Amino acid sequence: MKRIRKIGIVLAIAGSLLAEAVIPTAAIESDVAETESRTEDDNRLEDESQTEDENDTEAGEETELPEEPALEAPQLKAESSTRGGIKLSWKTAENVREYILYRSTEKTDGFKSIYRTKTKTSYLDTKCTPGKKYYYRLTVRSEEKEQTADGKVIAGRFLKQAELTNISNVSGSRKLVLSWKPVKGAEKYQVFRQNKSTGEYKKIATVDGAKTSYTDSKRTGGKVYTYKVCAVDANGGKGKQSAKMSQMAIDKNKKMIALTYDDGPSIYTPTVLDALEQNEAHATFFVVGNRVNQYQTYIKREVALGCEIGNHTYGHNSLQRLSSAQIQDVLGKTTRAVKKQTGVDIQVMRPPGGGYNSSVCKAADMPVILWSVDTMDWKTRSTSATIRCVKQQAFDGAIVLMHDIHKPTVQAADTVIKQLKKDGYQLVTVSEMAAYRGGMKDGKVYNKFRK
Repeated sequence: MKRIRKIGIVLAIAGSLLAEAVIPTAAIESDVAETESRTEDDNRLEDESQTEDENDTEAGEETELPEEPALEAPQLKAESSTRGGIKLSWKTAENVREYILYRSTEKTDGFKSIYRTKTKTSYLDTKCTPGKKYYYRLTVRSEEKEQTADGKVIAGRFLKQAELTNISNVSGSRKLVLSWKPVKGAEKYQVFRQNKSTGEYKKIATVDGAKTSYTDSKRTGGKVYTYKVCAVDANGGKGKQSAKMSQMAIDKNKKMIALTYDDGPSIYTPTVLDALEQNEAHATFFVVGNRVNQYQTYIKREVALGCEIGNHTYGHNSLQRLSSAQIQDVLGKTTRAVKKQTGVDIQVMRPPGGGYNSSVCKAADMPVILWSVDTMDWKTRSTSATIRCVKQQAFDGAIVLMHDIHKPTVQAADTVIKQLKKDGYQLVTVSEMAAYRGGMKDGKVYNKFRK
């Protein structure tokens, strides 16, 4: 019995041990499931946490934006404007809120703002003195931030109006040589010639800024040409064109004749000038000095048309009765009066009444011009007689005497000029004809210039 009881006890212990061995396996499986469950929960919580973090960033936190690109320094251009001033221009720049233009009379100091704009790309500075240099700088401001950029300082100059001083037609057959005053700041000059049929001026040449003359070659003999010139700066800006000036091209092989008018100017002088201009002709006016200021407009027009001004004393003085000093005085006063009004120096003289002697010639110190065709218009006071005289007595190299103080004489001008041109004459000044016919000397007397 005891043995049976011992066996039972052993079996009971073994069963208990076996039960303990099975339980851990189930517990492991339970633990794995629990671990997997916790992992999924942890992952879910982490995802939720990341989502919340992202939501928090979108809702409240600021992200760092890219920096605004640096502004480029603006490039400014200055050029003279025919509208009157200096034109400043620049290109549109990105990210720019405002353009500010500064000006100074010094290169490194004294700049003051003269113009602000948000959209414009040019400005005309009209508050500047012609010929004076000014300095400019352009500053730009950015759109987003208070960022600025300054351009380089540049210089600008409002070019003065060009001034033609002379057109010579005695340098060679059918050549016209234009001369003008230099313009400060000029990089070059442009020369314009008028189209007679349209009245428009066409550019015929560009001349280097270091030069102040131009030769227009191979012109038609006996034809008058009209010119203008203007200065141009380094950026292509221009000054105003000069006043027009006319001159005749002369063909040395064609016939020539010189019409001369004494004792003026007078109220009748414009009639002669109109006829000369309309028919492309020249004449020589021997003026009385005490009439120059009163009729200065006519004197200036004579010069502008390419005509010649001669000296006829200051008060129509009889020179043979005067001393050398007195002769020089009455001639000098007239020369100075004409110079003041026109800028032209008188080159020839005519003694009133044709009266002269060796003392007059010596004191005059310039060529003494008489005539070969005397119309006697002062005596006849007849338009038809004047026309008839010129037509019958004209010859190549002749100098014709008339007076622009008599109405019948000036009324003959248009017919006389047209008739002479029809007969093949170039109507030139005394000095022009002399230049192609042997020239003149001071103190010598001339009444014609034949080949």
